[in-house]
Amino acid sequence: MDGRYCIRIMRDGQKVTKYAKTRKEAESILREISYELERGVYRKNTKQTCDQWFATWIDTYKKPSCKQSTIAEYQCYYKVHIKPMIGKINLQSVKASHIQKILNGMQENGYSEKVMHHVFVVVNGMMQQAVKEQLILFNPADGVTVPKGKPQESHIAMTVQEQKLFTDHIQDGNQILDSFLQFQLCTGLRFGECAALRWQDIDLKNKVVHVRHTVHTVDGVDVLTSPKTKSSLRTVPLIPKAIEVLRREKARTAGQKVIALDRYVFDGGNDRAVTLQTLNRYMKRICKEIRQEGTEDFPTLTSHCLRHSFATRAIENGMPPQTLKSILGHSSLSMTMDLYSHVLGDQKQAGMELIASAF
Repeated sequence: MDGRYCIRIMRDGQKVTKYAKTRKEAESILREISYELERGVYRKNTKQTCDQWFATWIDTYKKPSCKQSTIAEYQCYYKVHIKPMIGKINLQSVKASHIQKILNGMQENGYSEKVMHHVFVVVNGMMQQAVKEQLILFNPADGVTVPKGKPQESHIAMTVQEQKLFTDHIQDGNQILDSFLQFQLCTGLRFGECAALRWQDIDLKNKVVHVRHTVHTVDGVDVLTSPKTKSSLRTVPLIPKAIEVLRREKARTAGQKVIALDRYVFDGGNDRAVTLQTLNRYMKRICKEIRQEGTEDFPTLTSHCLRHSFATRAIENGMPPQTLKSILGHSSLSMTMDLYSHVLGDQKQAGMELIASAF
C-alpha cells in the first residue's frame, strides 16, 4: 500500500472508489460522494476530450449495431462540423452554447436543415451515452435548437421535350455512363440502387430486375448494404428499352465465356461501382452541350432528376399511384402522392371535365 486512504461506496448498484492522502480528506470525499449519489447527481471524473469519447462511442456503441455506411456518415459529420468546435474540449466542459454555435455556424454557411439535423443526431447521441456512463450529469444537447436551414431544392423532372433532347445525347451507348443513365431513366431506380446492380440481380428471361442492395463508398472501398426500408427491396419490371441496355452491356463482355454473377452491371472501372460524382459530372457536361446547341434554358440535371422524370412520365401515362409507389420503393403512398402532386393536378382537372356534363 502507498499509505493513502481508500474510500469505497456501493449504492443502488453503483460502485465508487476514491483515494485520499489524509483521513480528513477521505471523510470529506465520502460525504460529498454520498450526497451526490443520494440525489442522483454523481458523475465520474474524466479527463476525456470529446475526440476521445467520440472514438469510444463509435467503436463500442455504434459499430456493433449500425451499417458501415452509417458509421462513415457519423465520422464525416463529426470530423467536418463537430470536431473543430469541441474536439479538444474536456467532455465535462461542453455546454449547450458550444453545440448551438456549431449549428448556427452551419446555418450561416447555407447548410440545409436536414444536414444540421444529422449533425445534431451525432452530438446528441454521443452526449446521451455519456450521461448513461455517468461521465456527465446531463446532456448539453437538450438545450439546443436546430435552426432553420435553407429550403431544399426540389428535384427537376424533365418535360417530354427535354427528355427527348437528353436521350438523343445518350442513345448511342458508347460509354457505360450512357447505359447507366438510360437504365435509370427507364426504371426509376435510385442512384445507389442502380450502381449496386450485379448480374445476379438481373433476370432477362422474366424481364425483371431485383433491387437488393445499395452501394456506398467508404474510404475508397465499395460497400454493398441492404436498403434502409423493406419497401426498397423490390422487383422492378423491365421495359424493352431497359432490356436493350442490359443486352448491350452483356455484349461489352463478349470476350468472356462467362460473366461473373457478382460483377457490376455498370462497371465504373477496375471492378468498381460507378460513383455519383462521376455520373453527375458527366450529366453536367451533357446539359451544357444541349444548351450550346440552342436550348439555352435546358436545366442542369442530376442523377435523381432521372428518377423524378421516370415517375412523372409514369403518372402522365396513367400508371396508378399505388403501382408507382411499389416500383419506386416508397415506404408510403403519401410520399408518392406528395412528390408528384403537380402531375396529378393536371389529371384532376381533366377528370373533372369528363364528368362536367353530368351536372
